Amino acid sequence: MKAIYCSALFLLVAIFTAKSQIAPGNWILGGDGQVELVASNNQSDFGVVLSPSALYFTSDRFAVGGTLTVGLGGFGRDIFGLTPQARYYLDVQDRRAWYIGADLSFTTGDGQFLSGGAQLGLDLFLNSFVAWESALSVGFQRGIGDSFNNNTLTVVGFGTGLRFFLGPTEDDKMERGNILQKGTKMWGATSGTLAFSQIANSNNITLDLRPNYGQFLSDRFLLGGALGLLVTKFNNLNFTTFQFELTPFARYYFNSDNRRAIPFAELGAGISVFDLTGEGSDFEARTSSTVFAGIGFDVFLAPNVALEIKGSYRRFGNNTNFANIDVNRIAIDLGFQFFLNSALDE
Repeated sequence: MKAIYCSALFLLVAIFTAKSQIAPGNWILGGDGQVELVASNNQSDFGVVLSPSALYFTSDRFAVGGTLTVGLGGFGRDIFGLTPQARYYLDVQDRRAWYIGADLSFTTGDGQFLSGGAQLGLDLFLNSFVAWESALSVGFQRGIGDSFNNNTLTVVGFGTGLRFFLGPTEDDKMERGNILQKGTKMWGATSGTLAFSQIANSNNITLDLRPNYGQFLSDRFLLGGALGLLVTKFNNLNFTTFQFELTPFARYYFNSDNRRAIPFAELGAGISVFDLTGEGSDFEARTSSTVFAGIGFDVFLAPNVALEIKGSYRRFGNNTNFANIDVNRIAIDLGFQFFLNSALDE
């Protein structure tokens, strides 16, 4: 199968805060997402792959951790990977830090693969807890069993993206909650990492990416919008669905004595473009209405950064113009939000 990949880093990144120091007890959190277009024999299909990562400093300059890769690839491929990693920082300055690293990975998808490599990287700190990371890597990839006839490939790569540092000593200094006021802008993204849906009387598992933007019109009340990209695999049928959404929403944050975890409720409605691909499928893309509701918490890890945990319900389609297909989706959505207010930063 020939694959053509359209990749992008998404803000499903693990967004945490800490001193920029490379010190024991701190975490490095990051991740990326890939939207994949796979072409084979005059057919094409989409997939979504998510790869969150975490490293923990066990001593000065030395961190261990790993990356978990999960996804739904094109043409119904289940993708899973586990990559243990180790990293040592060679030179640490106020705004930059060089490191060397190594990893070993097992991945399933189009077969089973074992890979590994070494990295030379640089973290450029944008502020006390965010760094822009770039790394050059050299490694190998080898098929297991019948995967690519056990051939071993040499792989050279370059990667770049944001990394976020969490330090336990910062917690006592945080002021939370006062950012949720008129004029504040919210940027972020969520991913339905645990999603169950029912489509055409068949149960399914869904992966999705959902970047969002909003602005507080008054204290604790926000209006915004989200773009959704969803890929669903049918458990019992040999096809997948691809869905794109545009959904305005309203959100209200409730008062909470716990200034770290602040609850909210939200409602929204919009449009959805739904397509179905698979062997023997002649389904044409359809447009439908979408409605959703959610209840969750923003857990503030810094005055401007929160981990979002949300339970949500969504309904797509109708029996009149959606080919008798209705979608009911219940999910636990995880993500991160940035809250920005220039007036408070002055």
